[in-house]
Amino acid sequence: MKFKSTKKASDIILEGVTVELDMVDNAVKGVILTDAKGNTVRVIERTYNLYVEVPAPPEMVKRWKLSGHVLDLPLEKVFEHEYEAIEEKSRLEGDAARSKLNVEEIQVVAAA
Repeated sequence: MKFKSTKKASDIILEGVTVELDMVDNAVKGVILTDAKGNTVRVIERTYNLYVEVPAPPEMVKRWKLSGHVLDLPLEKVFEHEYEAIEEKSRLEGDAARSKLNVEEIQVVAAA
């Protein structure tokens, strides 16, 4: 899982936990976490900067999806390059007269 720095308590999403950030001169100096029962944990920085990190959104990449029907059978296939999807569409349409295929750009989560 990737993380990103934050300076906003609202970016920290934990179920049943409230979050407060101790800020001094626009720098995070501590974090106070409180659960639903009132139990509190405080993480503070004493000498150097403290970085509070939250999960970063997943990295997305562009792919091309070929979908539709060939001989009344459903087809869905994803390609890394647009030209690959177009070539496969042309090949399938040439092989089967009853083809209804579409190529569209999509976003998918990048492989780790």
